[in-house]
Amino acid sequence: MNLKLKPVNVRESAAAFLTPLPLHIAAVVVLTVLNIYLVLHSQVRANEIAASPLRGLDKKLAVSEDAQAKFYVDRLPTAYSTVAAQLGTLAHANNVRLSRVQYKQAPGLDGPPEAALTEVDMDATLTGDYRPLMQFLNGLERSRTFFMVNSITLSGQQSGTVNLRMRLLTYLRSPKPGEAVNDSPTSGDTADSGGKP
Repeated sequence: MNLKLKPVNVRESAAAFLTPLPLHIAAVVVLTVLNIYLVLHSQVRANEIAASPLRGLDKKLAVSEDAQAKFYVDRLPTAYSTVAAQLGTLAHANNVRLSRVQYKQAPGLDGPPEAALTEVDMDATLTGDYRPLMQFLNGLERSRTFFMVNSITLSGQQSGTVNLRMRLLTYLRSPKPGEAVNDSPTSGDTADSGGKP
């Protein structure tokens, strides 16, 4: 058998390939590959961005736990007497009369014994001139003991003397070994402390 190979005309083959149909197919294939690449690339980038806050989370958690423990020890009292003493000291230092403080213990934040907190709501009556009362409130904000003022109500005013009713709260923490024991008053007990009017 005699097989003759026909010479391939490159020009005719190229012309056949460059017709609209093969060019469209080639363009679709290239665009499909490009789209797959872009989708995968954007998904990888989105995963990196989503994971970035979690990088070093164990170290951030340890720092946060240390800061919490330091805040508890530095700013939260272990006894009602500490709270009453701090309020009395601030009242005396600012020449404000703290005539009544009513304590009410509320459910606190549960946790391990070293992190369990007891919420202490206080209802206090204050009497004094406007400026000393503002200095007392400023002192509460700057106090080493954590206090949060929930509300202040003007309950009266006589010849420059202002009477305020203030609701505030703090938290008692569990004492560390060697610290004062929680000397909690019964709900509704009152304490009288204060400076001169």
